[in-house]
Amino acid sequence: MSRVTEARQRREEKLRATRNRQNLILASVVVSIALVVVGGYFLLRSDLWLLKTVSIVGNKHVSAKKIAKLADLDDSTNLMRVAKDKLEVAIEKDPWIAQAAVTRDLPSRIEIIVTERIPFAMVKQKGKLFILDKRGYVLEAGETPRFDSIPVINEIETDRLVVGRRTQSKLLIGALKSLAGVAPKLRDKVVWISVPSLDRLAFHTSDDIEIIYGSVEGAGRKNTVIERILEDSKGDIVHINVTVPESPVVRRL
Repeated sequence: MSRVTEARQRREEKLRATRNRQNLILASVVVSIALVVVGGYFLLRSDLWLLKTVSIVGNKHVSAKKIAKLADLDDSTNLMRVAKDKLEVAIEKDPWIAQAAVTRDLPSRIEIIVTERIPFAMVKQKGKLFILDKRGYVLEAGETPRFDSIPVINEIETDRLVVGRRTQSKLLIGALKSLAGVAPKLRDKVVWISVPSLDRLAFHTSDDIEIIYGSVEGAGRKNTVIERILEDSKGDIVHINVTVPESPVVRRL
């Protein structure tokens, strides 16, 4: 055998050995990846990540049970397969909930912090009472009052109110803004509000005082006049008209 032939054979043997080592390494990598994938698959589906505890904070008007149902959470929920942003979107579908923040506390706990909208006034419409927040967002509708601490807006013509939507009625939004502009001490006493128009706002308080407020313009001056009149009264006032705050009209028993 010539030296050239021997040299060629040695090169071919080295190439075969190199290819074998490469194939072995490749096979090892493939097997390792397969083991990781299979192991990860079973780990993700392991009972280790099943939901055991749900902590809900900030809810007052929406029950913890309803919030968990909105998020579709139960003891079969795998926390490794839950997308917290989707949970937040699902929870925020409830009209009462303005914002939800979800935190996964692995391996088996979820914390949900909710920020609820605050009921501000009720509106009578077609035999129902609609609860609204300060911005005119409709939170709920029912046939009987749910709250004694917020006033009812009467004598107002508005578009149909829809739960879960903000009213587009300029008159109603204006009425809410007017109520928000009233002094807190007075607002807390208001039982019902008459709003035939934005310049004919009138309040009726829990101590049977009718207050003709007029428009929300000059609210600061009007509030000051009303507070002074009430402070100086002996509980005998039944009517206050501050449409023109410089010349208030007061009627007593």
